[in-house]
Amino acid sequence: MAKITVDFDDSRLRNNIKTFGNRLNKNVSAVMDYNSGYATGWLKSKAPWHDDTGAARSGLVAIPFSAGSKHELLMAYSVTYGIWLEVANSGQWAIITPGMRVIGAKIMNDMQHLIDSMTEGR
Repeated sequence: MAKITVDFDDSRLRNNIKTFGNRLNKNVSAVMDYNSGYATGWLKSKAPWHDDTGAARSGLVAIPFSAGSKHELLMAYSVTYGIWLEVANSGQWAIITPGMRVIGAKIMNDMQHLIDSMTEGR
């Protein structure tokens, strides 16, 4: 008679599952922090208007916010007339709206890589 025995220690698996949420939030915060700098640079370099004073371009900013499991990236102007750059002339001078699509896609790609790396044990 043959017998095969498997002795499995699940303590590492249990610990990984127990700490996964905290590790994920920490890593998502890091991704959002990185992308805030990337987004700020992207907004400033891709703004489609010609600068008269430079105030609108230099005032473009992306700010990350993280609270628990909620993570946001705010993209905004620091000038009061920034809204008009977004909506006037059918959005001809908009940069935040196109930025949401481009930066949003980049963040989703980064999140996919993050989750892949966390689940592969890297």
